[in-house]
Amino acid sequence: MAEHSSFTKDAALERFLKNLPEDVASSFNLEQLQAMQSALQATQWRKHPIDIRLSVPILWKTFYVVLVAGPERRSRQRLIAERSKNPIWTYSNVIFAVMLVCVGMLASVGLFQLKNSSLNTLQNLEVHPAGIPFKADRKSCEESNRVWKNGECFDYNHDPTF
Repeated sequence: MAEHSSFTKDAALERFLKNLPEDVASSFNLEQLQAMQSALQATQWRKHPIDIRLSVPILWKTFYVVLVAGPERRSRQRLIAERSKNPIWTYSNVIFAVMLVCVGMLASVGLFQLKNSSLNTLQNLEVHPAGIPFKADRKSCEESNRVWKNGECFDYNHDPTF
């Protein structure tokens, strides 16, 4: 590979040149290398407003999931070309979509059940009166809508989660 001291190759150009036969890669002059580097930079991945990348271990394999979103910048021709090259309705995509819907439904049912069981638990609590020690006489106890019993003031209407 021809070395040019005034020219620093970026990672994309380095990868490109490594994939070429050595005699071809070393035949490029400085002007050609700079032109290739400019062309490669124009096609590099741009920063997206939403860029989520996950590695998900499932059983004995690890899968990656990437979600990127932002304003559409591709031309209509490029969209058509990419759609024919990467169709949405493939066997794998359909299976993934069905699994995603099933997981969503299971999560919804689980949350619904959790909500209902929490409400039922609270509704079925036995009422245990709370003693009110600062109400020392019958009159002040009953004026505060509490019950005077055996010389003590009790509150039967308190919040059971208190």
